[in-house]
Amino acid sequence: MSEGLILFLVGLAFAIPFSIFGNLLTPRFEEWLSKRSEKAALRLKGETSENYLRTKLYYLDPSRFTRFAFNKILDVLFSMFIIALGLCAMLLSSEFHGKVPRLTLILFSSGMGSTVIYYTIRLAQLKRSMNRLVYRLNKFTEYQQSVRELLGDNAFVELDKEEPA
Repeated sequence: MSEGLILFLVGLAFAIPFSIFGNLLTPRFEEWLSKRSEKAALRLKGETSENYLRTKLYYLDPSRFTRFAFNKILDVLFSMFIIALGLCAMLLSSEFHGKVPRLTLILFSSGMGSTVIYYTIRLAQLKRSMNRLVYRLNKFTEYQQSVRELLGDNAFVELDKEEPA
């Protein structure tokens, strides 16, 4: 037998079981994918409902939004203080080079570096969430309409009747 015929038969021997296996698994995979999509849609609707109620609360009571924004400003200031403190500590640790074991300096600097990175990421997240909230407040009627389209009229009417906590 030639080498080409042997390769063809080996390929055929593998192709048939794989195609049968693939045809048996395709419906299960499609079912799993649709369940996953349904769960994601439910989670999105839940998050949208929570965000809408919070935005509506701040829209109806601007003093609450002012208190919320003030607390976030304090978070930003605290984060900036921690970042500055971490950077200063890292710079000052170089003064002790030779007086303190090298491993201690490395551990201290890496700890302070990770603290700086954490609070920098936290600041970025805070900025992004505040920007979204302020955008929703500034365009509240458009935001209401988009929530209505996402949730459907009946669900939105029920949600809009709820009193924000």
